[in-house]
Amino acid sequence: MRRFLLILLTICFLCAIAEDTGLFVSERLSDLGYLFDAAEEVPEFAIKNFQRANRLFVTGELDENTLNALFSADALSFDEYINNSVNHEITDLYYTDAGGDVTKLKRRLNVLGYYGTDFSELYDINTAGAVARFQMANGLDINGDAWGSTAQRIYSPYAVEYTDFTRSFNLSLGDGGYAVKQAQEYLQALGFYGGSITGFYGEGTFDAVKTFQKANGFTVDGVWDIVYTVLAHNSLLKSAEDYDSFTTEATISVGYRGEEVLGLENALYSLGFFSGLADEEFDESTLSSLKMFQEANGLEISGSLDTFTREALFGDAAKTDFTQFKYACMDKHVGTGDSGYAVKLLTLQLKKLGYPIDVTDLFDEQTLETLLKFQKAEGLEASGEADAPTRERLYREECQTYASASIVLAEIETEEAHDRRRLALEQMLTELIDMPYSAGMTGPESFGVGGFTYYCMQKVGVEVPPTCQLQYELAVTKDGFSLEPADIQKLSLVFFQNDEYVYSGIALGEGLVVYASPELGCVTTLSMTDLTDAYTFKGTVNLLG
Repeated sequence: MRRFLLILLTICFLCAIAEDTGLFVSERLSDLGYLFDAAEEVPEFAIKNFQRANRLFVTGELDENTLNALFSADALSFDEYINNSVNHEITDLYYTDAGGDVTKLKRRLNVLGYYGTDFSELYDINTAGAVARFQMANGLDINGDAWGSTAQRIYSPYAVEYTDFTRSFNLSLGDGGYAVKQAQEYLQALGFYGGSITGFYGEGTFDAVKTFQKANGFTVDGVWDIVYTVLAHNSLLKSAEDYDSFTTEATISVGYRGEEVLGLENALYSLGFFSGLADEEFDESTLSSLKMFQEANGLEISGSLDTFTREALFGDAAKTDFTQFKYACMDKHVGTGDSGYAVKLLTLQLKKLGYPIDVTDLFDEQTLETLLKFQKAEGLEASGEADAPTRERLYREECQTYASASIVLAEIETEEAHDRRRLALEQMLTELIDMPYSAGMTGPESFGVGGFTYYCMQKVGVEVPPTCQLQYELAVTKDGFSLEPADIQKLSLVFFQNDEYVYSGIALGEGLVVYASPELGCVTTLSMTDLTDAYTFKGTVNLLG
């Protein structure tokens, strides 16, 4: 009991200290490696990291159990719990690397909430940006490279998830801490910042960031995007010394190399159009991104950084970014002969669903055929154009994959084949009326009674014997054979008999049967009233399906 009261008094004392200053707790977390710099306000993510490491309930609050563990001699440090949990076979990865380990990294970052769903094998700027955000949330050195303690932490069960980090991943006026200090160091190295490295984002840092952004083609807002740290770490930014490339009026295009290209790619990246590897080479990825920017902003799609494009991209006028452009394209009606990103987005979405189609920005014959398949499989009007209902289903609703759609399309094709056969048979019956009768003949110049039925059914792919008697013997074995005249369906075989012979004909609809008449000497129609008055009805069956 006495020991319990002593512990309780200690906890209350420590709580009081933490509540008064916060510095005592902050210093302890810093000593254990969960913070780089002690501060009066204790960051929630540092408390959560400590709680995870020491097997406590992760609340982000300094409750009694947390305080007791924090000041215990057995408190687990940051390095200790990393070493205890790490998989030491993790591969170190860097910007521009490629391979299966990159895909593995992306999937892990996706699970943690820092990355999207592009699981390619290329370590591109988006991957590096995701790693940088992870590093910031986990109190690591921010460089965008997944190696050493960063790689270990990413695969650690104690990794801080995206949703657990409540601060912004961008730095702005009034912010402080290690990330700000790192940004100041890069700005100073690039020649944009001449102040002291304080770790505080004041007016001097704000002004330096704006000049840096203008020089590198980024949106000028004075906010330090954490991706800038990655670009600086990889020497992919323009310095203040060579900040004159944007004033040139020279047109640059595919094949050009130089600082201007780096600035161009950075500017396109800041608007969301570029996601490749930023360098000084104007290659196909640069061309594709620039053409998208030009299309999005109503410029001539030249694929070159000409005077008008330069003014639109680097000037102060409002610009359409990629997200705005993408949604506009999703709402654009396109059809055969059209071109542009709306078509590319259409083919890309169909490709993602598994349809066999090339991703292209031209609405060609393959695009038309594939879109028709999609519309049929989804029960839409087969217009062959990306109309409003089609776009709504394709971009905003749940669609079948091509594997599932193929089953539906096969069923539709079977039904359409049936419809084509029925239409062909109906047209044939009409065209053959008044053709001459000739006993035993099977067409096409003249017909016997059984020969007429045989000829017509064979033309639509249904095999029947050439004589009426044999046709009747086959019919009675089929499912659906009926002895009731009321069961006669359009294009069914109809059998009737006089005193000597069995006749066969084909129902045309509207109470008429077409057959080759020996009495009239030609192919003719017989009404059901005349049939039942003059003949004995023998049965009917539908062989078309």
